[in-house]
Amino acid sequence: MTSKLLKTNAILFLLASAVSGYLVWLHYQVTNGVGVTSFCQVNSTIDCVAVMGSSYSELAGIPLATIGLAYYLFGFILSLVGARDSFSRREVLVSLSALSVVSVLASLGTLSVTLFLLHKWCVMCMTMQVLSATTCMLTLVALRDFSSGNGLGKSFAQSDRKKIGIYFGAGIALFAVTFGLTSQLRDDRFPLPDPEKFVDEFRAQKVQTIDPGDSPRQGFQGENPPLRIFEFADFQCPACGFAALQMHRLLERYGDKIQLIFKSYPLDPSCNPSIRHAMHPYACLAAKTAYCAKKQGKFQQIYDKLFQNQKDITPDNIAAWVTEVGMDVKMSDECVASPATEAALKPDMELAEKLGLESTPTFFVGGRMVKGAIDETRLKLLMRELGV
Repeated sequence: MTSKLLKTNAILFLLASAVSGYLVWLHYQVTNGVGVTSFCQVNSTIDCVAVMGSSYSELAGIPLATIGLAYYLFGFILSLVGARDSFSRREVLVSLSALSVVSVLASLGTLSVTLFLLHKWCVMCMTMQVLSATTCMLTLVALRDFSSGNGLGKSFAQSDRKKIGIYFGAGIALFAVTFGLTSQLRDDRFPLPDPEKFVDEFRAQKVQTIDPGDSPRQGFQGENPPLRIFEFADFQCPACGFAALQMHRLLERYGDKIQLIFKSYPLDPSCNPSIRHAMHPYACLAAKTAYCAKKQGKFQQIYDKLFQNQKDITPDNIAAWVTEVGMDVKMSDECVASPATEAALKPDMELAEKLGLESTPTFFVGGRMVKGAIDETRLKLLMRELGV
C-alpha cells in the first residue's frame, strides 16, 4: 500500500510542478511588463495576473512560484525513489513528511495574503495549494502505514540521518538549479546603473505646484498624503503600460504613503491639439472612456483593463470592457460622445504643456519631474531624498 501511495503522490507532485511552472512563467511575464493576459484572469476579483504581479509574489527577490516548483519537482523525485526502493522508503517518507507539512503551512499563509490583503482569488494558486494539502495527507498516511502507526518523531529517530541529509542537500541543489534556469525568464529592461546620478537629476528639477483637481486617485486616500505622485500617461503608450505595472506593485506595498493621481495625455490629435501626427488612434477614446468610468465609480477597473490589454485596444474591445467591468453602457456611450467630456480632458493636456511635458509616461514626485517608469529602487531613492 505504501508503494501505491507514493506512486500516486508522484503523479500529484508532477501535476503540481506543471501548475507552479505556469505560475513562474506568468510571474515573469507580468513583472517584465509584457502586458500578459491569462485564462485565470476572469474579472477584477478572480485574477491570478494581479496576484503574480503583486509585491507578495516574491520572497527576498525569489518568486514564490519558483520555490514551489523546486519543491514539487523534489517531491516527485523522492516519491519515485521511495516507491521503487524499499530500503530508502523510511528516509524518503520522513523527508517528504517534514517538507509537506511546511508546504501546507506556507500555502495557508499565501492563501491568507491573497484573500485578505490582495482581496483576490488566484485559481491556479489555489489548485497548487489543494495539491500541496493532498500530497501532505497521502505522505503522512504512507508514513503511518510503513511505520506501523508510528508518527514522524519516532520514524525520524529510526531513520538513517545521513541519508536524510543527502536528500536535503540534493533538494537545495535542485532549488539552485531551478532558480538559475527560471530566472533566465527575467527581462531586466529597466536597470538603474547610477543611482547617485538619478538623485542628482531629480534634485536639479524645478519644484512645481500641481493642482490635483478631481482627477482619479489611487493609494493613499485623503488630502494630505506623505507623498503625492502625478502620472501623465497615454493608455496606448507601451512605456506607460510598463510604468502602470510598476506603479501597481508599488501601490500595493506603499499605498499608505503614496497617492497616485492620474492625468490624461493622449498622443492623439483628435483630442490633443499639441500632437501634430497621429500616433495612437484610440488614445482619445480610451481617455474619454476612463473619464466616464470615473463618473460611474469604475475608473480603476477600466484603467487596469486598458493598460493590461494595450495591444487589443479598439473601439469594439473598449465597448466590451465597459460592459465587463459593470458600467452602464448607455450612460458611458453618451458620456464619451459628449463635447463636455473632451472639454473636461483639456485641462490635463494644458497642464502637461505648462509643466514642460516632453514624453509619456512622465511623473511628478513631490512636484519634481521624473521621466519614465518608477520602480521600487527608484521610489525608495526618491522617498529617502524627500524624507518620506
